[in-house]
Amino acid sequence: MSTLQRMKVLTTIALWVIAALVVIRAMEPEVMRQLSSGDSVIGFVAMALVLAIGGTFLFWVLPEMKRMEHADKLEKLDSETEGEKTKRRGGARSDEQLALLFELLDEAERETFKERLQQRVLDNLRYSEGELPYTGATLAALLDEEKPQRRRD
Repeated sequence: MSTLQRMKVLTTIALWVIAALVVIRAMEPEVMRQLSSGDSVIGFVAMALVLAIGGTFLFWVLPEMKRMEHADKLEKLDSETEGEKTKRRGGARSDEQLALLFELLDEAERETFKERLQQRVLDNLRYSEGELPYTGATLAALLDEEKPQRRRD
């Protein structure tokens, strides 16, 4: 048992012993006469029991709930991180496949593929937010800039 758990056990025992002493003291005939009504005694006893139950909850249940919530957040974060790793691994594999595909295509097929890809990007711009507004002319200019660089390599 850890030191923290020992402290929790000792504090809980002390809390319940105090609550029991309050209840026993409230039941003494002398105290009952001083309170002068049975309702006051019942309220006094109920208050002691509520405080003991509330203290027990604070020492045992609440920290466990926080620990479980924290563990759930960590698990969710780990699963998101694992998903990102899987995406990266899959991305590398698809890059290799795409490179192989380009090696197998001749120049005319590559140009057709680029044009279709350009059109697909332009069509998707209507449905996406936060991206730069490319037009057919800017994408074509970008592709034209890349051609001389490839020839030099």
